[in-house]
Amino acid sequence: MKARFKTMIFVSTALLASSVLACADEAPHHVSQGATYMEQGQQDEAIVEYSKAIELDPNQAVAYYKRGGLYSAKGQYDLAIADLSKAIKLDPAMAAAYYERAIAYGNTGQVDLSIADLDKAIELDPDLASAYSNRGAAYLNKGQYGLAVSDRARQSVSILIWQKPTTKEVPSIALTVSMIPLLLT
Repeated sequence: MKARFKTMIFVSTALLASSVLACADEAPHHVSQGATYMEQGQQDEAIVEYSKAIELDPNQAVAYYKRGGLYSAKGQYDLAIADLSKAIKLDPAMAAAYYERAIAYGNTGQVDLSIADLDKAIELDPDLASAYSNRGAAYLNKGQYGLAVSDRARQSVSILIWQKPTTKEVPSIALTVSMIPLLLT
């Protein structure tokens, strides 16, 4: 009887483990489906898919990041900050999650936390031009004009070096670059 009971426990444990693994394997499908919905502008459907991925595999940093970005875009900043914080906890090297959380912090008036996250995003990805721009805006918000212009110049240089500037960006970049000598005096 004991041997039969041990066999039943072993089989039950094996079945449970295989079903957990199957669920974890389905999570990337939901992340992919969420991305498809995002491309189609269907934010609510994308959130549902990312939520399914998280339910199936709570260690899906990308799902938290993507859902957090969508919450931020919808103005649900507390939910965004919670999801982005979880993404960062799961993947501390995800520069994009720090960047997105910085945007959410900025939109809630938490400028110092926004700057701290932008600092980390830049540390992880020094070519993230938009992080310089947003950090410059945060410094401007705090009245730290020298730092604001410095970051704007860094953003311009980053765009010039690593990206092809758009027609819309060229006049702004030219103005910023023309101000660099003033900063050096």
